[in-house]
Amino acid sequence: IVDANPPLEAEVVMAPTGPGAVRFVLTTIRVNGYAIPEALLSRFLSQVGARYPALTKTGRELLVGVPVDGRVALVLDGVKLWTEDLGTKAPPR
Repeated sequence: IVDANPPLEAEVVMAPTGPGAVRFVLTTIRVNGYAIPEALLSRFLSQVGARYPALTKTGRELLVGVPVDGRVALVLDGVKLWTEDLGTKAPPR
């Protein structure tokens, strides 16, 4: 019997870019704890990349514009975006 709803896990890393942008790179996908073989994954992702212009042709990378003074961090189950000014100044009254 095969699980109809297996857990799906994607591993994403941030790659270096210049100011005002951040690059997210999909490195691995696991289904039910097993990594999808690279030959199969790269073939599938290239088809995804061809359909979605926001991604690179490989389907693995997403380049996102952020404010030049913005900060970006990967957090559990998401991405945190902020600027230093907002974090250090008191909110207006």
